[in-house]
Amino acid sequence: MLKPPSLVKAFLFFLAFVALLFLSELIFISQNKSHFLIRFYLNRAQTAAQNSNIENALDYIEKAGKIKIAGRAKQYPELIPSKYSPSFDLLKNNPQLERAYLNYISNLDPKHLFGREDDEAARLFYTLGLLAYINTEPDMVIPLFQSAIYLEPELSHYHVELANFYLELGNKEKSQSSLEYCLKFKNPIQHCQDYTDNNFSKNMSEEAGFLEKELEKYYDSS
Repeated sequence: MLKPPSLVKAFLFFLAFVALLFLSELIFISQNKSHFLIRFYLNRAQTAAQNSNIENALDYIEKAGKIKIAGRAKQYPELIPSKYSPSFDLLKNNPQLERAYLNYISNLDPKHLFGREDDEAARLFYTLGLLAYINTEPDMVIPLFQSAIYLEPELSHYHVELANFYLELGNKEKSQSSLEYCLKFKNPIQHCQDYTDNNFSKNMSEEAGFLEKELEKYYDSS
């Protein structure tokens, strides 16, 4: 028995609609592949941390950060290295820091870490740097603060924190280089200049993490 022409047309129209919808989804995923990968890696990092697998958790975070920084490098091709990879290679046998990392990563708020332009990936690496500082792994602080800068280069707090940490270590040359790098971006100029005038020029550093509360206010208000 032949189907009425109207039913055949309706069926073909439905198939065409489904095909178009599927194609649009494929195009969207293709264009936002990096966002999906970042979200995937951060979710996997959280799962690994909840299973007390610190090595896998940090590996996934490193992969997510590498993708995000590569994206930032396209926006700032002369200022951010495209192949920079956040590294946790300096982590030694430090059970206290590992516990702190597992607790922090396990309780990340996934709403803020989905790989969007307005995510808080930089805050993630900054906090990991602070935890390293608090748990006596100062060698890890610099690459993690640097990662935060590359992830959100227009936010002055990360530039100032890194310059301040170098000054705290007594490395004034590196501190000055960090401040000069900060001045190459538009938004952080005033904050970095203020730190130069009020702290760097007087060789007076603050304790690492002194801008943490200000960062909390910034993210809470955004």
